[in-house]
Amino acid sequence: MLTALTPSPRALPSLITEDGVPVRLYELSALAELGYGSKHTNLAKIRKGQIPAVKIAGAWKIRESDLGRLVEAVTTVV
Repeated sequence: MLTALTPSPRALPSLITEDGVPVRLYELSALAELGYGSKHTNLAKIRKGQIPAVKIAGAWKIRESDLGRLVEAVTTVV
């Protein structure tokens, strides 16, 4: 099950773009289900400062615009 949060503009004004569009946030468990690495791996990357994230109600969330940082380069050997 995909879990995406759309924050309320009143509750989290810093999570609104300059255009007034809410920022889409993903929980670590949802990202694991989508194949972006395990919850524990992504948590380690957050703690090391490799991935920007926000903690809301005790749970880490990653912005949709930062998902590209979770994808590691793949090298193909021919």
